Amino acid sequence: MNKTIYWITAVVVVGLLSFFSGMSVGGYGSNIASIEGNLVKETVDLAEAYEFSIETIDGDTVSLTENKNQGLPTVLYFMSSTCSTCAKNWAALNDVYPDYKNKANFVAVSVDPTDTVDVLKDLREDRNIIFDMSPGNPQLAIKYGVKKQTAKFAIDETGKVVSRHDGALTDDGWRAFFEQL
Repeated sequence: MNKTIYWITAVVVVGLLSFFSGMSVGGYGSNIASIEGNLVKETVDLAEAYEFSIETIDGDTVSLTENKNQGLPTVLYFMSSTCSTCAKNWAALNDVYPDYKNKANFVAVSVDPTDTVDVLKDLREDRNIIFDMSPGNPQLAIKYGVKKQTAKFAIDETGKVVSRHDGALTDDGWRAFFEQL
């Protein structure tokens, strides 16, 4: 009798996990629409981006409202200092970011609460990172429905989320991601 209850419980739990893992969190559900070069572009309902105001490791404030007021699109990149896939993105971003620095506001936001200002400053020095970073902010990641480190959101100048991508991108992939804005 106990084995039967165990197996029924296990089947129900697996079923619930399967069901909930396929659900979208945060209103930014997406379907893979096309592959452009090495960029897997996901279509996103043109949902209004969640408001944020974050401080970078240099003490500057980046906010969605300010970006919209300036007519600038925004790229939010969720990462972690210990993420090996993120490290691939940093190298590509260092190559590509200078071309888009004045065309979009970009900030890398850590999902790891242990990524303090000092940790990220050390990372920036060790990896020669040239883009803005913000200390661990899991609350913002949750708000945006981030399920993986390396989630990227392209937000147009009106504050609409126009694209999302998870995973590493090459130089060409980052260019294609920025060009969506």
